[in-house]
Amino acid sequence: MNITAIGLVTDHKHLDTGRVYPRPLVEQALRQITFPLYGGLLPNEDEKVVVWSEAVLNDDGEVILRGQVVEEVLQNGIGVALRGIGTVNNNGIVTELIIEGFDFTMTPSNPACVVLSLE
Repeated sequence: MNITAIGLVTDHKHLDTGRVYPRPLVEQALRQITFPLYGGLLPNEDEKVVVWSEAVLNDDGEVILRGQVVEEVLQNGIGVALRGIGTVNNNGIVTELIIEGFDFTMTPSNPACVVLSLE
């Protein structure tokens, strides 16, 4: 089963962390990703895993993820969260970023980061 999701939105404050991921920094971090990336476990499910094969930054500043569901995934209410290492300045702007993966969550820090489709 294929999956498409928004994993990150650039230049917008994430609600729970207060972080802002500038577009140029995300572009740089995306170029450094080695695929496949393995997603985390789907909340409230028995180890449902996604293997991400692509992450593309679109014109709206959304990182669009595409991948394959290893086990069936429930679509309703599932968000996507960035997993990475970086530095945040006093204004909440992320100034360094290494993307390690994208995981499922019930409470994404940005409500736009959701599963878009399962096919």
